[in-house]
Amino acid sequence: MTVAPVMSAVLATDNLRTARRTLDCLRAQTIRDRLEIVLVSISGEPLGIAADDLAGFAAHVLVEPATPLSLPFGRAAGIRAAQAPLVFVAETHAFPHPEMAERLLAAIRPPWTTAVPGFCNANPDGAVSWSNLISDYGPWLAALPSGERPTCPPYNTVFPRSFAIEELERDENAFAPGYNLVAGLRAGGHRIFGERAARLDHANVSLRRTWLGQRFVTGRSQAAVRLTGWTRYRRAVYALGSPLLPFVFLGRCARPLAAARRVHRIPWLTAPALVAGVVAVAAGELTAYVAGGSREVHETADEFELHKVAYTTTHDA
Repeated sequence: MTVAPVMSAVLATDNLRTARRTLDCLRAQTIRDRLEIVLVSISGEPLGIAADDLAGFAAHVLVEPATPLSLPFGRAAGIRAAQAPLVFVAETHAFPHPEMAERLLAAIRPPWTTAVPGFCNANPDGAVSWSNLISDYGPWLAALPSGERPTCPPYNTVFPRSFAIEELERDENAFAPGYNLVAGLRAGGHRIFGERAARLDHANVSLRRTWLGQRFVTGRSQAAVRLTGWTRYRRAVYALGSPLLPFVFLGRCARPLAAARRVHRIPWLTAPALVAGVVAVAAGELTAYVAGGSREVHETADEFELHKVAYTTTHDA
């Protein structure tokens, strides 16, 4: 008897090699037979999926358009193709533990409609890696206790598919970094639960020669998405206030850093690396407020997102 999937895992990639480890982790889920896998080729080329790669899933969908897509648009195409009532947007550098989907599904119960896993460090041996994980995913670290969260990332999170579709109708960039997805959740009465027992290993840029450049591009790309529709006056106000951004960012990192230190042996250079990283992000945001974004900036940000494992050091990988 065919079992209807309860959750769709959407994974956008340029080729199968890039997505292999994440796909293997999804296939190892304890509730694989209740999951739908949606694979999206953003290169526009066939992924060359073998039957064994899809074995055991409740259902699968291949989205292989004739033309290339940006990473956010690829995720949007995957969400639209999904059929399950819940959707999880996976990443090519984030590796779910076998029980992650099962525990996230168990967390989706009143009053919670959205659930975030506990983030662990997939390459934990360097200060740069830890600083990037804490800066990007600090509020959802597995080192923090489970409970309600005020925000959630646009990926590696379980959303109701109906909500995801509504947001995409408003803006095709709804699942791009920088888009204010949480505003839509709050407006719809959705509440977010962070489940530390549902764990996911996240790889982080740690190559020093690319680290600060990646931080800058990330800040500019995300800010460019966020300021769509802003007036010149509002952009000017934010540009003038941008020197305060590092202090805002560091304030958000204080509790996650302290929690991580209680659980892990964090390199002592992590705090200085955090400072340098948030300054680079703030510089990227300032550039966006003044000059906007560009296709090249977004494509570079997509490159870092798709192939983040390639920007880890051999020691960390």
